[in-house]
Amino acid sequence: MIDILSVMRDDSVVSHEISQKVLELTTSLVSPRNIKEVIIFLEKEISRACKMEDSASTTNQYRYLLIKSISSITQLYPETIPAVLAPLIENFLRFDGKSTFPSLETILFIREVIEVHKEHRSVIF
Repeated sequence: MIDILSVMRDDSVVSHEISQKVLELTTSLVSPRNIKEVIIFLEKEISRACKMEDSASTTNQYRYLLIKSISSITQLYPETIPAVLAPLIENFLRFDGKSTFPSLETILFIREVIEVHKEHRSVIF
Protein backbone atom coordinates (compact mmCIF):
# COMPACT_ATOMS: atom_id res chain seq x y z
CA MET A 1 0.00 0.00 0.00
CA ILE A 2 2.82 2.40 0.85
CA ASP A 3 4.41 1.75 -2.54
CA ILE A 4 1.16 2.62 -4.28
CA LEU A 5 0.77 5.79 -2.23
CA SER A 6 4.37 6.83 -2.87
CA VAL A 7 3.39 7.49 -6.50
CA MET A 8 1.48 10.54 -5.27
CA ARG A 9 4.42 11.77 -3.21
CA ASP A 10 6.64 11.96 -6.25
CA ASP A 11 6.80 15.66 -7.16
CA SER A 12 7.25 14.85 -10.82
CA VAL A 13 3.75 13.36 -10.88
CA VAL A 14 1.24 16.19 -10.90
CA SER A 15 -1.44 14.57 -13.00
CA HIS A 16 -4.92 14.83 -11.58
CA GLU A 17 -5.89 11.56 -13.23
CA ILE A 18 -3.01 9.66 -11.66
CA SER A 19 -3.81 11.04 -8.21
CA GLN A 20 -7.44 10.11 -8.68
CA LYS A 21 -6.62 6.54 -9.70
CA VAL A 22 -4.17 6.10 -6.84
CA LEU A 23 -6.71 7.36 -4.30
CA GLU A 24 -9.45 5.16 -5.75
CA LEU A 25 -7.16 2.14 -5.66
CA THR A 26 -6.09 2.93 -2.12
CA THR A 27 -9.69 3.31 -0.99
CA SER A 28 -10.62 -0.04 -2.51
CA LEU A 29 -7.59 -1.84 -1.04
CA VAL A 30 -7.70 -0.45 2.48
CA SER A 31 -7.97 -3.13 5.15
CA PRO A 32 -7.64 -3.40 8.92
CA ARG A 33 -3.98 -4.34 8.38
CA ASN A 34 -3.04 -1.17 6.53
CA ILE A 35 -5.60 1.39 7.69
CA LYS A 36 -3.16 3.09 10.04
CA GLU A 37 -0.60 3.70 7.27
CA VAL A 38 -3.27 5.00 4.92
CA ILE A 39 -4.62 7.44 7.52
CA ILE A 40 -1.13 8.72 8.31
CA PHE A 41 -0.52 9.22 4.60
CA LEU A 42 -3.82 11.07 4.14
CA GLU A 43 -3.05 13.33 7.11
CA LYS A 44 0.26 14.28 5.49
CA GLU A 45 -1.41 14.81 2.12
CA ILE A 46 -3.98 17.14 3.68
CA SER A 47 -1.18 19.29 5.05
CA ARG A 48 0.67 19.17 1.75
CA ALA A 49 -2.47 20.07 -0.22
CA CYS A 50 -3.08 23.03 2.06
CA LYS A 51 0.37 24.40 1.22
CA MET A 52 -0.20 24.12 -2.53
CA GLU A 53 -0.97 27.29 -4.39
CA ASP A 54 -4.68 27.99 -4.47
CA SER A 55 -4.63 29.45 -7.96
CA ALA A 56 -4.67 26.13 -9.77
CA SER A 57 -8.01 24.42 -10.24
CA THR A 58 -6.19 21.11 -10.01
CA THR A 59 -5.31 21.96 -6.42
CA ASN A 60 -8.99 22.22 -5.51
CA GLN A 61 -9.71 19.03 -7.42
CA TYR A 62 -6.93 17.26 -5.52
CA ARG A 63 -8.29 18.52 -2.20
CA TYR A 64 -11.73 17.29 -3.21
CA LEU A 65 -10.29 13.86 -4.05
CA LEU A 66 -8.66 13.70 -0.62
CA ILE A 67 -11.91 14.57 1.14
CA LYS A 68 -13.82 12.06 -0.99
CA SER A 69 -11.30 9.31 -0.15
CA ILE A 70 -11.38 10.16 3.53
CA SER A 71 -15.16 10.04 3.50
CA SER A 72 -15.16 6.61 1.86
CA ILE A 73 -12.56 5.23 4.25
CA THR A 74 -14.26 6.59 7.35
CA GLN A 75 -17.52 4.98 6.26
CA LEU A 76 -15.74 1.63 6.25
CA TYR A 77 -13.68 2.33 9.37
CA PRO A 78 -15.49 4.86 11.59
CA GLU A 79 -12.80 4.54 14.27
CA THR A 80 -10.51 6.58 12.00
CA ILE A 81 -12.74 9.67 12.12
CA PRO A 82 -10.98 11.40 15.04
CA ALA A 83 -7.59 11.01 13.33
CA VAL A 84 -8.69 12.79 10.15
CA LEU A 85 -11.01 15.43 11.61
CA ALA A 86 -8.31 17.63 13.09
CA PRO A 87 -6.20 17.89 9.91
CA LEU A 88 -9.29 18.52 7.79
CA ILE A 89 -10.60 21.25 10.07
CA GLU A 90 -7.19 22.90 10.49
CA ASN A 91 -6.26 22.87 6.82
CA PHE A 92 -9.39 22.90 4.66
CA LEU A 93 -11.90 24.79 6.78
CA ARG A 94 -10.80 28.24 5.66
CA PHE A 95 -12.96 31.05 4.45
CA ASP A 96 -10.37 33.32 2.92
CA GLY A 97 -12.18 33.54 -0.41
CA LYS A 98 -9.58 31.48 -2.26
CA SER A 99 -10.56 27.88 -1.71
CA THR A 100 -14.19 27.68 -0.71
CA PHE A 101 -14.92 24.40 -2.51
CA PRO A 102 -12.71 22.25 -0.23
CA SER A 103 -14.14 24.17 2.73
CA LEU A 104 -17.67 23.32 1.64
CA GLU A 105 -16.78 19.65 1.15
CA THR A 106 -15.17 19.59 4.59
CA ILE A 107 -18.32 21.06 6.12
CA LEU A 108 -20.45 18.45 4.37
CA PHE A 109 -18.18 15.70 5.67
CA ILE A 110 -18.34 17.08 9.21
CA ARG A 111 -22.12 17.37 9.00
CA GLU A 112 -22.34 13.75 7.89
CA VAL A 113 -20.16 12.66 10.81
CA ILE A 114 -22.33 14.61 13.25
CA GLU A 115 -25.51 13.03 11.88
CA VAL A 116 -24.33 9.46 11.43
CA HIS A 117 -21.67 9.00 14.12
CA LYS A 118 -23.00 10.56 17.28
CA GLU A 119 -20.07 9.18 19.27
CA HIS A 120 -17.71 11.58 17.47
CA ARG A 121 -19.68 14.76 18.13
CA SER A 122 -17.58 15.67 21.15
CA VAL A 123 -14.40 15.57 19.04
CA ILE A 124 -15.93 18.00 16.56
CA PHE A 125 -17.38 20.41 19.08
